[in-house]
Amino acid sequence: MRLPEETLPLDMRADEKWGSCPFKWIIPKNFAAIGLLFSLLFAQASAWANPYHIRLYTGYSNGQKLLIEGRLTQARTQPEASASDSARKEDSARKEDSARKNLKQNLRHFSNKKGKNWPLLLSIGPFHFQTRTDNKGYFRVDAHIPEGLEAGWHPVFAQSMVPQKNTAPGKSTAPQGHTAAQAPSSHIHPAFGQGHILVVPLENRRGLISDIDDTILISEVLSKRRLLKNTFLKNPAQRQAVPGMAKLYAKLANSNPKPQAAPLFYLSGSPRQLYAPLMQFLGQNHFPRGVLLTKRISMDKASEAWLAQTAYKTKKIQEIFEYLPHVRFILVGDDGEKDPEIYEEIQKRYPHRVEAIWIRRIHPSARRPRFEQHVDLDALLKAESHNTAPETPSSPPG
Repeated sequence: MRLPEETLPLDMRADEKWGSCPFKWIIPKNFAAIGLLFSLLFAQASAWANPYHIRLYTGYSNGQKLLIEGRLTQARTQPEASASDSARKEDSARKEDSARKNLKQNLRHFSNKKGKNWPLLLSIGPFHFQTRTDNKGYFRVDAHIPEGLEAGWHPVFAQSMVPQKNTAPGKSTAPQGHTAAQAPSSHIHPAFGQGHILVVPLENRRGLISDIDDTILISEVLSKRRLLKNTFLKNPAQRQAVPGMAKLYAKLANSNPKPQAAPLFYLSGSPRQLYAPLMQFLGQNHFPRGVLLTKRISMDKASEAWLAQTAYKTKKIQEIFEYLPHVRFILVGDDGEKDPEIYEEIQKRYPHRVEAIWIRRIHPSARRPRFEQHVDLDALLKAESHNTAPETPSSPPG
């Protein structure tokens, strides 16, 4: 079912002129503000140091097949400084931080210099995988492990050899006959990164795929100006979680035999540049540990469209289903955009893979279509608070 356009607020309707421009709601009236944003961006970028670092996004696996992604970018500070107490204090989010500081901090995530076409080595226990970054610094490892990985959380280590300051980006300094990882250290500057991967045990058969904005994090997506204000002028310590959601998700995780390795996925439509603040929000608000998935916005052919949420979320959910065929999922979202329609279509395609659909009602229009099988999330939270949670409807037989 497609959401009738007339039921949407004016600033959510299709706009062919602006297409997928992320700032289309503020460009017409705020040229001066945009100028300030870019001034801050370039001023900050010029102050950053040269060495590179590797950001590893949380990966997942069924033990035989794994998926992990990341990005190689220029670090903001020298490695020695980034580990100092003063650097940690400066980068940490505090409730008393000003909007100006938050704006500067959030914009920094969008202007890192990319490490183009660099070889990397990823290590997970005894297993090693070689890959290479693309023109935007991104990489993806999608691999089979014949020997298998033990269930649970595993650290992932990444290493790349990147050029020194006097070497042109994108050209390896490794001598002929060597890979970059084997080249003498006198010619190159190493970059490192550490992350984690979740290996879901076969015993854990109950999973969760949750939207973030206005599902667990109050973002006010129905007002694009307030959405941008919440995203860029606030930090994770100042963002408000939807009450009761962290406890509800923890209860669901605990329904598995091995709760620490429960298949929990936080599926966000936010760009990957905001991965770090989203992770900080989840941790500060005590959400159970899970896999955070964000959207690649990179202004190239590999970029995922900023506003095409249906295609993006459908693809990510199908990928999760493929990797974890033994798990049935509860899909959680809100009706501010198209989560109900996306989840309804997913349930029709994969009736045995969807246990239930929970929807938080935030849309003000009475004409907003609703699906009978979907559980009202506010009612569920209210029932949970009184320990009288109603039964969630199961998927229809297929």
